[in-house]
Amino acid sequence: MKSNNLVIYCITKALLYAFLVLITTICYSQKEAAFWYFANHAGLGFNSGSAKAVFGGQLKTNEV
Repeated sequence: MKSNNLVIYCITKALLYAFLVLITTICYSQKEAAFWYFANHAGLGFNSGSAKAVFGGQLKTNEV
């Protein structure tokens, strides 16, 4: 009975460790979508948690 509990404990610990590694890998991002550019050199930046105006983008489009 004790060896069975030890096996369950080791499997649970290994699964928890694998889950934590997977979550931290998924959560680590390069913030590729943190900047949205549109119109004439304008855009929005989302690095601070809320939208902030960003100027100096290279995109220039005709907006109607």
